[in-house]
Amino acid sequence: MEIDIPKKLGLWWSKSWLEDQDGKVVASSDYLYMPERFSECFWVLFERLNYTHDYCLHQLVSSEEKLRQLREDAKECPDIEDHYYWEYNVDVISKSNVLMIMSSFIEWGLKRVLKELVGSIPKKGNKRTSDIDHYITCIKSEALIDLDLAPRAKSCLNALRKLRNKFAHGEWEKIEPLLKDLTFKEMFTCISDLFSQIENLAWESEWGNV
Repeated sequence: MEIDIPKKLGLWWSKSWLEDQDGKVVASSDYLYMPERFSECFWVLFERLNYTHDYCLHQLVSSEEKLRQLREDAKECPDIEDHYYWEYNVDVISKSNVLMIMSSFIEWGLKRVLKELVGSIPKKGNKRTSDIDHYITCIKSEALIDLDLAPRAKSCLNALRKLRNKFAHGEWEKIEPLLKDLTFKEMFTCISDLFSQIENLAWESEWGNV
């Protein structure tokens, strides 16, 4: 089960891979980036991304294993209906929690980059602008003028923003449709790509020439 669930989700533990009997890689975490050049800012950022990813994967696996056990218990004791409630935990609560953690990680990472490249975090003028959009705009205007997010990255960030708002405001009945359009691997890939793009541009900027 520990192998089946990550493979079903399209995820695998960071900095590792799974091979079959013929030595062919059947699961890996190649969607997560680690810098080749060292700077404390980006090295720590990507280390934390990898370990946060593993925590989220552990949470998803543990939740599904709990559901599996409850289903097994229900076969012996049909009157026990806990698994019906736990299905919602697995399908909505657990998945939403993971995405909330990753949304918070993005904010943390962007603020870390701003402090490193700009020296401070500019205050947000328009309250309707999300914090993530504000931080990205500041990084682009203050340090990395060539920063231009790919459409897929913009779509992932927008989906995260919508889900985070619904979850935080208790609109849980509106969360399930949003989750159907998200895959964890795509989300982690977009987050990794976002910060790897920022890191590459940073090395080409004045910061990288100091």
